[in-house]
Amino acid sequence: MAVNKLVAAFVTLILGVALLGSVATETNATTSKTFARNESFTIDKNVTVINTTYMYTVAQPPTGWKADDCPLTSFVLTNSTDNTPWTITTDYTVNLENGTFYLKNTAAVRLSANNLTYVSYNYCADDYINIGWGRTTINLVGGFFALAILFVSLALFYSIGKDVGIV
Repeated sequence: MAVNKLVAAFVTLILGVALLGSVATETNATTSKTFARNESFTIDKNVTVINTTYMYTVAQPPTGWKADDCPLTSFVLTNSTDNTPWTITTDYTVNLENGTFYLKNTAAVRLSANNLTYVSYNYCADDYINIGWGRTTINLVGGFFALAILFVSLALFYSIGKDVGIV
C-alpha cells in the first residue's frame, strides 16, 4: 500500500512540475503585450521631398476591441543603417489606435542611406486580457497551481510516513 502511495506521490510531483512551465507560459501570454521588433518598411530616401500623405500600416494593427482598449505602445521608428531613432511629431506622426503612421519631410527622413526603416512596438495579441483585475487574477494561477501540487504531494508523503510509522 505504501509503495502505491509513494509512486502516486512521485508521479503527482513530476507531473505538476512538468505542467507548471506550461501554465506559466500561457499565463504570461495572456497578461503581457507582444513585442514586434524591427518590422521593415521600404521608403524612398535620398530624395528632396518625402510624400507626407502616404499612410503606412504596421503588421499588427489594433482591430476590434483592441482599437479602443489596447492601442500600440512603445512605438519607435528607426533608420536601418545606423539604428538612429526618429523623433515622433518631428519626423513622423502615428495613430496608436489603428497602427498607422505618416512620415514628415525632415532631414532625418530624407537623408537616410538606404530604403529600409524599422518600426518596433508593443501590441495586444488576440488572447490578451485587457482588464487589469483579470490580468492580476490570472497571474495568481501559476502560484496556486504550484501550491496545489505541493500540498497533494505533501499529503501523500505524510500518508506514507504515517503508514510505515515514521510520523
